[in-house]
Amino acid sequence: AAIKVGSSSGRQLWRTQLSPGLVSMPVSAGHGLIVASLSGRVAAVDGNDGGKLWESNLGAAVVCNPTVYGDVAYLATRNGDIHALQL
Repeated sequence: AAIKVGSSSGRQLWRTQLSPGLVSMPVSAGHGLIVASLSGRVAAVDGNDGGKLWESNLGAAVVCNPTVYGDVAYLATRNGDIHALQL
């Protein structure tokens, strides 16, 4: 799950259930966060309300944190592929 907690209150602001086995640190992209899982699923979550913006299945386990350059997120998978996802 992705959870946003208020920095001053410590109160949970939102919680979004994601694919199990998250393997990456969340990476900021625009007003959202990109996260990836062992199952090969990559999701973008709205940083304001936790809503899922999109989700994609890369077909193999993600083996690194996403890298964002401009409006593209790059991820490598266990099968040796590098994926470029338009944000």
